[in-house]
Amino acid sequence: MNIVSISKISSQGLLLFVLMLFICSPVSAANQVDIDINGIIDDTIRVCTAISLDISIENDFIMSGMSLGFKIWSDEGVSAELDDVGGDGPSRAVIVEPGSRLYPPESVFDMTGLIVDEFNHDGPGSDSIMMGGVGMMGGMQTGPLQHMLTVYMSVIDREYPAVKTICFDSCFIPPSGAFVFVNSGGGSLQPVTLWPEGGLCFPVGWARNSPPQFDEGTPTELVIDGCPLNTITLSATDAEADQIVFGALEVIGGGGEAIVDDHGDGTCDLSYAPIPGDVGQEITIEMVAFDPYVGLPCATIYDVSVTVLSFEPLGVDCGATYVPGATNNPITKSDICGAGGTCSGYSYAMVSGPGSIDPVTGVYTMLPSWMDIGSWTVELEVSQDGQADTGSFMVEVVGEECCAGDPNFSGNVDVGDAIYLINYVFKGGPPPVATNWGDVNADCTINVGDIVYLINYVFNYGPEPQLGCVY
Repeated sequence: MNIVSISKISSQGLLLFVLMLFICSPVSAANQVDIDINGIIDDTIRVCTAISLDISIENDFIMSGMSLGFKIWSDEGVSAELDDVGGDGPSRAVIVEPGSRLYPPESVFDMTGLIVDEFNHDGPGSDSIMMGGVGMMGGMQTGPLQHMLTVYMSVIDREYPAVKTICFDSCFIPPSGAFVFVNSGGGSLQPVTLWPEGGLCFPVGWARNSPPQFDEGTPTELVIDGCPLNTITLSATDAEADQIVFGALEVIGGGGEAIVDDHGDGTCDLSYAPIPGDVGQEITIEMVAFDPYVGLPCATIYDVSVTVLSFEPLGVDCGATYVPGATNNPITKSDICGAGGTCSGYSYAMVSGPGSIDPVTGVYTMLPSWMDIGSWTVELEVSQDGQADTGSFMVEVVGEECCAGDPNFSGNVDVGDAIYLINYVFKGGPPPVATNWGDVNADCTINVGDIVYLINYVFNYGPEPQLGCVY
């Protein structure tokens, strides 16, 4: 199971939190915690459908500290992922209900604010969520059972359509205990587990929009032996005959680029543009196929192994001879290499064309202006030990105002651009061809907000991408 982290408590905050909760002696009190799980259909939790844990609390003393611990587990490979739903503060998946006695948490827990942390345990067993805080001046006032906290999450299962189970319970998270309440007089209370019979378990089923499945017989290996690129065709089927979108989520173990040509009919062509260092490496392309009405969180993942037997570029990388760019945005090409498949010990020089090349590293750069708009041929020379070879590639420069929201410069604003930004923001992938094409909400930075903005535009008729202000 993988529950995404939403905020981290500092070491100083954790020390204060523990001290406030455990220097106290136990006292009895009539506090109560009640949990409602919303989004369950016919006693079944649906994969790819959001659910929420609605947490209600009753307290008969003013609380100066609180810690709630929950565990979520499945012995059958089902996972729960916290959902980013917006709201105030750092804990986007845990919302303090406005109007409740806990709102705003920065006033109630005036020492720490609301702390939300996750404890991941990969493999069999449970994951845990802890939430709470410490207050010195105000604390949480007394009152009856009231809905105060909501935790949003989705259940994920990659193995369609097996019937499985997922369970919820309170849990002991060392050193804070299962549920801990601290009153302003110095006493603490640890209630018993929420569901003493061993947790509350639900069968896991599939909603109408099940994810596409890659067809039997779809290739699992791509072999490259020199140039040109090899290409394989992948295919998938959706049970509801919905649209299928393909994408390359990640290249693992290689330094080249996965190229996906989605035909729009449930098939796509997959190619790989290698670099010399890919020869002999264990490389995997993590492909995804998903129904856009369900979204990426429930995509089907399909691994394609890549074997690069040989790579013999003559002057330039054989799979990347076309370099797009835009005015006022630097163009860089770093995969230029001499014959022989290694970049060590070569000298590089420009023969013709715009831009410049580093004579030692072989990295080509160009900062085009409006006068450079158009297509250019760049010819260069690579030499070693008195031997020389030449190669060329094309650079196309367009005006930066042309392509807002098209960071991969495909000519269209589509899901491929969203995947491109996901790889750039979260996985260290290549930057947008022009940085201001990726800053689609024009807030002068490229982050997850631009990804959400672009997905809303592509699938939910949201506002059009803007030409960002990042240069």
